[in-house]
Amino acid sequence: MSDRKTTPTEHERLEWNDTGELDLGLEIPRMNGLFLRTRIYRLEPGGTIGWHTHEPHQAIAYILEGTLTEHSDDGRIIDHNPGAFLIEDVNVSHWHENRGKEPVVFLAADIAEIGR
Repeated sequence: MSDRKTTPTEHERLEWNDTGELDLGLEIPRMNGLFLRTRIYRLEPGGTIGWHTHEPHQAIAYILEGTLTEHSDDGRIIDHNPGAFLIEDVNVSHWHENRGKEPVVFLAADIAEIGR
């Protein structure tokens, strides 16, 4: 269990690299101005991904290394291990932490506005 007294709102000890993007408007005209983006994230031990929602854009993440602990708005605490998928739709509000001794590495794909 986390020893945090408050919910983090900022990212700490988190790095990412953009790995690709596709302009969705080229394939689906009503998605003009949006792109599918992929990133590799690395969350160091003790690091956090601050409280956030996925409205208006959804995301999918795949855990490659380490254990990512998710704290959801309904009070659940879920450990995601290598090989786990996180489906983050517009109804998801949560934050994450790395309670382990090794970095958490995950691949994420989301829809974002061009230039964001």
